[in-house]
Amino acid sequence: MHHHFCETVELMIVGSSEFNKILETCGDHHPKFHISESRGYSNRAEMFKHSNYIENQQYIEYAHAYTKYGDIMVEAKMKNLSSEKLFKNFLILDQK
Repeated sequence: MHHHFCETVELMIVGSSEFNKILETCGDHHPKFHISESRGYSNRAEMFKHSNYIENQQYIEYAHAYTKYGDIMVEAKMKNLSSEKLFKNFLILDQK
């Protein structure tokens, strides 16, 4: 998810042709999606740098849609704390 955004500056939407191609290549394997919030957007190098946490609520909701199709792997400086925080956000979204 993160690398796709850095390369295209577009989010890959669940159900899009690109998303479906990824699922097809996984076959019987459970896919893993990498999520990271960029540290900055002023230039390409900043976009590839991982922030400490994933805090953008719209991005959290976007990533939540992926949980129905595979595992989410967090790429963040505060990896364990960020994963825990993201999981709690997902639980809240599951209750909506």
